[in-house]
Amino acid sequence: GFLSVTIFSLTLSLISSVTLYNSRVNDEITPRLTDSTRAIEATLAGIQDKSIIYTNFLGDLPEIVRFLEEKSPPTDVVGELIKIGGKTDLDILQITDGDGRVLGRMENTIFYDDNKGNDPLVRKAINGQKSSAIYDIDKKLSVVAAAPIKSGGKVIGTLTAGYYIDNRFLLNIQSSLNEEIIVYHNNTLSATTIPNLKLGTLADEELTRNLGKISPENPIAIGRMDLDGKRYVASITSLTSLGKEIGYLVSATSLEPIILANTNTLYSLFIIFVFTIVLALSLSIYLSEQIVKPIKLIQKGAEIIGSGNLSYKL
Repeated sequence: GFLSVTIFSLTLSLISSVTLYNSRVNDEITPRLTDSTRAIEATLAGIQDKSIIYTNFLGDLPEIVRFLEEKSPPTDVVGELIKIGGKTDLDILQITDGDGRVLGRMENTIFYDDNKGNDPLVRKAINGQKSSAIYDIDKKLSVVAAAPIKSGGKVIGTLTAGYYIDNRFLLNIQSSLNEEIIVYHNNTLSATTIPNLKLGTLADEELTRNLGKISPENPIAIGRMDLDGKRYVASITSLTSLGKEIGYLVSATSLEPIILANTNTLYSLFIIFVFTIVLALSLSIYLSEQIVKPIKLIQKGAEIIGSGNLSYKL
């Protein structure tokens, strides 16, 4: 009876431990991840606004306007962009003429003279509009803005400014959060705060399955993922640019601390279970001996008396 009660109690403890694990994931971690994803999206929107401010300010600089008016050589334009960019935290700084032909880039000083006239942001700037987006620029996922450069009320060129969404960019965002951040661009891992994840890795089946949960009514999906050999719970949402899906944003927290705590609890329960069985068996043996001993004495006395020794006392 004692052993049965103990086993029943330990079983209840085991069920309670598993229930507590699932409850903590669903009630504590999941809402936090959803909030983190929304915070990251708000940060990206804020950086777009910051990029627009930069383009407005830099596009009005007299030296920038003069380069376009005088049709300065690309080497002079690039030199000025590097000089200006060094006073900012920008990764991207590009100037085009009024037709969209690139006059110079800060981020790639030897590559210019290509035409960006068909680029949606540059095209808007040529038409006198400023705009920003999470964008694929020079085959890298970026947060950029483009604005017109004007002289005498006429658009004479455009200026594009922004930031690459790379590991450094995500680490800066992560400093205000407790979660890991992963960004996929065109189904390929392009940036992460998890040190050992290999960039360029294709989205796996688990991520693809979780992406299937995203819908207009449910823009943020919650699911489990294996990352760097560890188990994570993650919130996942789409990254869109100009109405087109170009990637995914993942905010994840490791389940390792919870799994470890749960494992320690199960280990402790196992130790208690083994100790209880040993104790129960020891008690059973002891009690059996206490019950059997008088019976053996009576049996022995009966044999002695039966042999004719009537003076033997039990």
